[in-house]
Amino acid sequence: SSDLALSIEDPIEKIVPNATQVPVNTEKEEIFVQALNGIEGLYVFIPQGAFYLWCEVEQKLLDRLNLASVEDFSEFLTAQGIGNAPGDSFGVSCKNAIRFAFSCSTEMVTHGTDVLRKILL
Repeated sequence: SSDLALSIEDPIEKIVPNATQVPVNTEKEEIFVQALNGIEGLYVFIPQGAFYLWCEVEQKLLDRLNLASVEDFSEFLTAQGIGNAPGDSFGVSCKNAIRFAFSCSTEMVTHGTDVLRKILL
């Protein structure tokens, strides 16, 4: 029956009956965005209900940290205990970006963003 065919565009209520959509991770998202706000050379893209956010990494930030690429930046942050994924892992169009997930606890996000801010300011 056509009632059984679902697509990614279907509302959540059709996929999961009686479900309601609620804002996801708003507190953790805000912590992350506020922590990264104002760091020169890092342009934050505000997520729309995702468990992660993207940042464009400008060359001036890499130069300031004596790093050659976003991949080097990713490795540098990983060595400092900051989880991330370099953008080129998601395709060539993302090569100058980095992704930070905030699907962990609020405490971990707060601690991680404090460390991240100290490293990058």
